[in-house]
Amino acid sequence: MLFFDPLRTVIVYMEGNLGVLLRRLYYRTCLGGMGKKVKIDPGVVFLNPQNIFLGDHVWIDRGVKLIAGLPSGERRMKRIISGANESPGMLRIGSHCHIAPDVIIQAHGGVRIGSELTIGAGSKIYSLSHHYRNPDDDTDDTPYRFVGSVDPDLQFLISGSVVIEDGAAVAMNSIILPGSVLSAAAWITAGSVLRGSVPPGAIASGNPAKVVKFRPGFER
Repeated sequence: MLFFDPLRTVIVYMEGNLGVLLRRLYYRTCLGGMGKKVKIDPGVVFLNPQNIFLGDHVWIDRGVKLIAGLPSGERRMKRIISGANESPGMLRIGSHCHIAPDVIIQAHGGVRIGSELTIGAGSKIYSLSHHYRNPDDDTDDTPYRFVGSVDPDLQFLISGSVVIEDGAAVAMNSIILPGSVLSAAAWITAGSVLRGSVPPGAIASGNPAKVVKFRPGFER
């Protein structure tokens, strides 16, 4: 182990084509699945890589953090049931995808990303988050905390799969919250916050993101 950790560090941060090749070989032994011609740039972080699956021609850019697996500890939680459907803890990314620099994808509630799309630089996808109240009990006046290190009785979590379908687009610095669905060929504009769903071919913008128009060939 003392030998392996420095070796892994060298592989993870090595520049150039040799670094790309070594990471491809190394992560093929760690990830749940990895397709052909995957490019992983230096410094990418994988948490619970056995729960992460990458398709063909995926490019994971610098500074990306991919977080999978189930959350630790027992806390109050509500699971959002929506059109999104992915197993909690699993992160699946389709083929011909670019996960741009400094993206964070947290898949505790399950995340599925389709093919032929980009998750823009600085964007964040969260499938589990703390909530300020108990949505199942209007009489519950507990002052819930937004931190995981306090008493579990002072925490309430919202969990929900996030699905981004084929040909969609997530522009830079956007945020996608638990239970959201970005349908096929739909786009959200830069800096948007998505909580809910966007229909196929729609362009949504703002906080919260709302449909502003449809792409040519798609009807409202």
